[in-house]
Order: sequence, then structure tokens, then C-alpha cells
Amino acid sequence: INAEYGEIKRAWMGCRGSQERRAEAPAHEVRHQHHQAAETAIRDLAAMNPGCSEKTLRSGLKFNEDGSLARWDLSNRGVGVLPDSFGDLRLSGGVYLMYSHLRSLPDSFVNLQVGGGLYLTYNQLRSLPDSFGDLRVGGGLYLTYNHLESLPDSFGDLQVGGSLDLSGNQLQYLPDSFGHIQIGGSLNLSYNQLRSLPDSFDKLQVEETVDLRCNQLGSVLVQSASPHTDRDVVLIDPQPVGGDLEVFLI
Repeated sequence: INAEYGEIKRAWMGCRGSQERRAEAPAHEVRHQHHQAAETAIRDLAAMNPGCSEKTLRSGLKFNEDGSLARWDLSNRGVGVLPDSFGDLRLSGGVYLMYSHLRSLPDSFVNLQVGGGLYLTYNQLRSLPDSFGDLRVGGGLYLTYNHLESLPDSFGDLQVGGSLDLSGNQLQYLPDSFGHIQIGGSLNLSYNQLRSLPDSFDKLQVEETVDLRCNQLGSVLVQSASPHTDRDVVLIDPQPVGGDLEVFLI
């Protein structure tokens, strides 16, 4: 009986071990794919940006303990052009492209998966890909101080887990879909050239604050989606045109 039990136990343990190895294999394969995507992006970035060495680019890439990609800091590294392969990256944390020389983004950029924040501050972007609304960002999206004059119609499909910052651009109007954006933090549209807002703006729901200072607007009503208050946020421009907007909760 003991011999039979031993055989059964060994067979069961062998089966269990095989199942665990099979479960680990896909995870290992996924990590390998992520590493390959990163290496491809590094090679393509170096080829398209002569002033960037692969060593410099690789130094800003950080990994999680399990070997998956965590974050990539490419700020101030002379990146002026992003390759199509950049959209194949999958990171649990943020991507930092601040103080670069980006004038445009490839269409594939919307396939980028970022679990943290996406920082595109202080670049030279004048427009965004038509399908930019397909982008999903787990943290905040920061497009501060670029040269954006308009946003694509798809922008209303955007999902941002943190704050959305579009301050310091040259926006004169927003797409009709803007009020449908899902924003998990604050919305900052200050220091633009907005003279009016789309009708959908009164449907906009944000978790925190809305900043419309230093535009050319009048009064604006925004629904507060904060679980801590059921009050509306009213933004009132004290001057007929221009000036700072004051925020009142009623």
C-alpha cells in the first residue's frame, strides 16, 4: 500500500510541477517579448537620432523585480524623433520625454501601454495623431508647454487615470468630443487662447480641479465627479475677456 501511495504521490507531484512550469512559461515569454520590444526601440531611436547612443538611451530604462519593464526616462537625451517601434512598449510605470525636441508623434504611439504617467512636457508638438484618443494612460498625461493649436476629434475617447495637463499651449478651441474624456485627476487648460468651449464641456467629469485661468472665457459650469462632494464647480472669469478665473463651489 505504501509503495502504491508513493507512486501516486510522485505522479501527482510530477503533474503539479508540469502545470507550474507551463504557467511560468507564458510569463517568461511575455517578459522576453517586452525586452525585445525595448531593444528594438533603442536601436531604432539611436538610428533616427544621431546624437543619441544606445548606451545613453538604455541608461534611462528601469526594470521591475520580475524582469518586466518599469519606466523609461528619455528626458534631456536629445530625442527628436520617435520610431514606429516605440508603440510596441509595455511599461508598468511612466515614460518621460520632457525637454526633448519632438515635433510630432508616430501614429503607432497610441498603442503604447503606460501604467504610470506619460510626460511630454516642453517639446515642440504642434499636433497629435488623429487616433490619439485610443491612447490609455494609467497615470497622468502631461502635454504642458508645447505648441498645440488644436486637438484631434478622437481626443474625447481618451482615458487618463491621473491628471490631464494641456496648459501653456496655443489652443483656440476644443473638439466637440472633449466633454467625454475620462479623467481620474485634475484638468489643466490654463495659459491657452480659448475663446469658447464645446457644448459637451458641461458634461465633463473630473475627480479633482479644473483650471481655465489665463484664457479668454466667461463663466463655465463643470460637473464634479469627486466622491467627496456632490457640488458643482463654477469657474467665473472676472473680466469680460481674459484674466484669471476664480473657482467657486456651490
